[in-house]
Amino acid sequence: MVSARPELIMVYNADSGILSTLLDAVQKVVTPSSYDCPLCKVTHGAVTMRWEWRQFLGSLPLAKTTLHRDEFVRLYPGSSAQLPAIFVREEGRLPVVLVDRNQLKNIDEIEGLKTVVEGALIKHHWQTG
Repeated sequence: MVSARPELIMVYNADSGILSTLLDAVQKVVTPSSYDCPLCKVTHGAVTMRWEWRQFLGSLPLAKTTLHRDEFVRLYPGSSAQLPAIFVREEGRLPVVLVDRNQLKNIDEIEGLKTVVEGALIKHHWQTG
């Protein structure tokens, strides 16, 4: 029997919806220092995902899911993880923090984030490719 691939879950510290997306985009442009999602700062421009990040995610042999704060809380109401964070979830289990908020605060470029994610996947014995 073949088991399902682990899932990489990126959770942004922002709520879903058009209004939230527009307000976030304005805040990123007008007052970027006050924007409270270091994951989004690195992986996204004002609105869309950066090509380099999208390409990196596509190279990983894991299923990928992107969630906003409100979506994650609805799916995993018992989680106490501070957001944003990157998780890994194996089938039938709760997500495990792979890269936490404090780590994300110290990353300011995609190359650094890729290195941290790959290192964490290897450390926890999830394959990176």
